[in-house]
This record gives sequence, C-alpha cells and structure tokens, in this order.
Amino acid sequence: MLKLHSRQRSRAIVAGAAALALTLGPLAARGDLVPGTGPSKSDCYVELDVAGAGTGLKNKVSCNDGDTCDADGVPNDTCVFTVAVCTNQTNVTGCSSTSLTGPPTVKIIPPTAGSLTPPDGTSSTCGTPTTITVPLKIKGKKKTKHPGKVKIRVKGISSSSKPKADNDTFILTCNPPVITVGQHCTTANPQGGPDELDLSSTAAGTDLDNGWTGISHNFPTPPRSQVKLCLTGCDASTNPMCDVSTTPVGDGTINPFFGPPLPLIAQGVPVCVINRYQHPPTGMFNVQTSEVSDTNPLAIDLFSDVHLTLNAQVCPRCKSGGTPSFGATGTCDGGPNLSKACTVDSVLDVVQAQGNPIYPLSKDCPPDPGQLAGTLDIQLRLTTGTSTLTGPLPCKTGENNPNAAPLMDDNCGAGTCTLGSCTGNACVSHAPDGTCIDAKGGLSQACCSSQTNLPCFTTKGGGSIVRTGKADPPLPAWPDPTYPKSSSNGILVTTFCEAPTDKAVINNTSGLPGPGALILPGTETLIKITP
Repeated sequence: MLKLHSRQRSRAIVAGAAALALTLGPLAARGDLVPGTGPSKSDCYVELDVAGAGTGLKNKVSCNDGDTCDADGVPNDTCVFTVAVCTNQTNVTGCSSTSLTGPPTVKIIPPTAGSLTPPDGTSSTCGTPTTITVPLKIKGKKKTKHPGKVKIRVKGISSSSKPKADNDTFILTCNPPVITVGQHCTTANPQGGPDELDLSSTAAGTDLDNGWTGISHNFPTPPRSQVKLCLTGCDASTNPMCDVSTTPVGDGTINPFFGPPLPLIAQGVPVCVINRYQHPPTGMFNVQTSEVSDTNPLAIDLFSDVHLTLNAQVCPRCKSGGTPSFGATGTCDGGPNLSKACTVDSVLDVVQAQGNPIYPLSKDCPPDPGQLAGTLDIQLRLTTGTSTLTGPLPCKTGENNPNAAPLMDDNCGAGTCTLGSCTGNACVSHAPDGTCIDAKGGLSQACCSSQTNLPCFTTKGGGSIVRTGKADPPLPAWPDPTYPKSSSNGILVTTFCEAPTDKAVINNTSGLPGPGALILPGTETLIKITP
C-alpha cells in the first residue's frame, strides 16, 4: 500500500522545507522550451516552458485530451497545460542573454484560461509553473468535438541589446482525445454503457495513516495519481451498475503501478515504496450516482515493496532541469534507471527530506532493488460509503514476526485518543469542513489527550477507526449519451491492516502490525473508447 513514513518535527523544519520549495535555483535550457516566431537574435529573451511540449516547436503546442501533455491525465473535454514564462535561455542559436527592462508582459486570451507570473527579466530563469486550461469546442446537436485554442501574448524588452524586443504570440491547442492501445482499455463494454472509469487524485484533502504510533499518520498522497478501470455490465439507459473487470495491470499496461514511487520520512527513517498490483481490481460503480458501496467496494490488492533509502534521496527524482511540473520530461537521478529518460507523474513535498524537499516522481525512476526492506500484502477496499475497523487491537497479522513492534492501540500512554483534539504541528490549518491539516499536508482526525500534537487511532476499549467517503454524480447526467462524463468532488476511503516489514526500525517507528486508513478525494471520468 501507499506505505508512507515520516515524522512531524519542529516548526523550524517545516518552515525550512517551505523556504527551500520557494528558492529553487535558475533553470537551465530545457527540452520543453517554446521560443516563439520572432527573429532568432531576440528569440531567447522570452520563451514559454510547456510541460510535455518536446523539442523543435516554435510557437504552437498541441495536446490530445487525456494524453501525457494534459496535466489532468484524463479525457474530459479539457486539456490542462503546465506553463511557465522563462527569460534569457540558452537554447536559441544566435541569441545572447540580456537584461530586460522589467518583467515580460503577458496577455492570455481568453483571460479565463488562467494566469502566468513572469520572472523579473534580469537573469536566466523561469517563473513558477501554473496551469492554463484549454477546453474543447462542443458543437451541434450531436455535440461533436473540435479543437479549442488559447493564445498567450508575451513581450520582453531588452535594456541594452538589439533587437530591442521579443514579441511573441503562442497558441495552445487542445485536440479531441485519441484512444490508442496502451493508453486505455481496448475492449468496448458489450452492454453499451461507458467502457472505462479513470480515477485521478487531487492535490488537497488526501490523507494516509499507518500504524498505531501516530508518527506515520497524516501524510498527503501524490497528486494526480491515476487508476484506469475497464467496465462492463452497465448499459446506455436502463442499468447504471458497472462491473470493474479485466482491467490490465502490471508493467507495460495502463496501470503499471498503484501511483508513483512514494518518498517519505518518519523519525529520520527514509522510505521509498513501490505499490504493485497483485491482480486486476474488482468491484462495482454506479454511473448515475458515482457510488461505490461498502458492500461491493473497489477491491485493490497490492504488494508494497518498502525500500530503506537515504534522507537526501528518499526516492529517485525525475529531473528536468527546472521547477518540477506534471508531464515534464527529464532523466532519473538515481536507482537502476540512472540517467535514463523519464516523465514526471506527480510532484510531492517531502517534509524533513535533506536538501530540496520537492520530489518530481516518476514510475520510470524506481529505487535500487538492493534497498528493499520487505514486501507487504495490503488489501484496500475503497468505497464512497463508510469504512470501519473496530478495536481493541483490530490488526494482528504478523505479530509473531521477530521484527514486529508490540501490539498496541495507540501511543498515548496514560492519555486517551480523542477526536478533534489536535494542536501544534498536527493542526497548522483547517480544511473547509473544519478538520485539522497536519504540517505534513494530510488530515488529523484524532490526537492524544496527553500530547495533542501526536495523532492516534481511536480503537482502545472497543472504539473504531471510521472513514466516510462521498459520491459525486458525474455530468452530463446518465442516461445522457454524451461522453466523457466527469465529476470532481468524489471521495474514496478505506481502512485496512498492515503487517510488519523485515526491518525493526520501520516497524517500531510506525507501529506495525497495525491499522491503516486512507482518504482519497479526486476526479472521476467515464469514457467511451469507441465513438
């Protein structure tokens, strides 16, 4: 499972990590730079860095809805481009760096597509990557899909060089999705309903809790982690209940892993986890309501390979030469694929990591197999309903392992585990519903009365761990024949048990064997692989 290990330390560490995230150095020339169409002598003054654009482009970048260049990763009638404004790069032959009179001017047409903050123009650097949204055009009664476009006009003026200005108009085009072998399910639903359900996690509101010590609680999960599920059984107008079946999983399929490698640190113990599917997922999904019932949940069984790594390289990074962004291409900076090509699948802030805590993660960049500390058997039962584990001591699997931690319900000592009692680093801010947000980024449900910054599970004395999901009906509402159908406010949850690893230091830090819990909000997209 998403086997995350970290520990909340002092506010100074958290503040230091945040500061590092904001002080990334100047960017070198990248393969995703788009220079524009002006004279070559000034084309390096101002350029756009568009994740996934590749090489050789001038001012036009196209993306098929749902492809790698689309940051939301699913065919939902919208392409999300990750874009940054860059100044004084080194990739244009015949153009020399200069100091601009000020930040380049930027105009986006239409302005509702997004916004870009350029650098000040005095050095060779890029602004912070942000997203530009380009919707498809839907026309006529048949709702046919046509390319959509957004224009970005950028102008930079040199304070001393000639030509004086670099004035460019960039065009971002979103094309209708192209369903190709290897990217999606390849067999149509014989009953005529949707063929595929694509799930993608959001950047906020996720939470992963592992073990009874509380030290490995309140972790966020990597944003935009995806699962693609093949569907059968549901039809076009009378039966909305879809079966999840024959979904390809494993290396070389549409689901090579359950999310990217996971870099986490608990009490100074760095861990990188690879989550492999044991077999294809099963379950049922209601296309009308988006419900996944707790009586027939989405069953995902995993082998979680836990690697004991280094604080300075918790997992190998997919380095692209600049501020990490989804879909950017680069090379692995470690592991068995050192210096090999990779694509950024997700970006995670690993609090307490030594050096730069921002990790661009890629399934192309696994950790060294020699660092393997053990493989866990994790059984997730994801639901939009309610998932519960009841104590005391709900998880005992592996208790006789000589490296296992002792069986306990919590780490509260003489105190009690109390819902809603968290303070300090366990409650640095609040989610919209009032739930505490931990300094690590996850959610704090309960903390010890004796140590209110220490998270815990409420299983002592017969209490229960309870996680509640949420169904968000996809639109256009079934049985409207239009696809894709999508929703963005659904929440899948699960509680589960974790056995110990082969390393006592990991088990004692997290409290394994012990319970686990996951909250996974995200987007849901239903597609047809045939017109």
